Amino acid sequence: MNVKNALGFLFVGVAMKALPGLSPDWFPPTGADGTSASAIWLIWMGRIEILVGGWYLFKHQARQTLRRLAASPPARRAPDVSLARAQAGGLGGGL
Repeated sequence: MNVKNALGFLFVGVAMKALPGLSPDWFPPTGADGTSASAIWLIWMGRIEILVGGWYLFKHQARQTLRRLAASPPARRAPDVSLARAQAGGLGGGL
């Protein structure tokens, strides 16, 4: 899978999940409690597609971020200044 595929999964999942709410007339009730099996199926499959696409995009972005952090030079450490040295005036300039 690549980023384009993951984005496709994400957008198709959003469309699948939103369709029963946007067009409830397309999903007549089939259950005894008034629910529609096709609407429930679309909602759950939409969630799964969103998770698959979103997980790949998250993993891809995390991998790139970790590569950038590993390639960046280490931060410079501040010089170690002890309190005793500072009080003794060993910092170079006195007050």
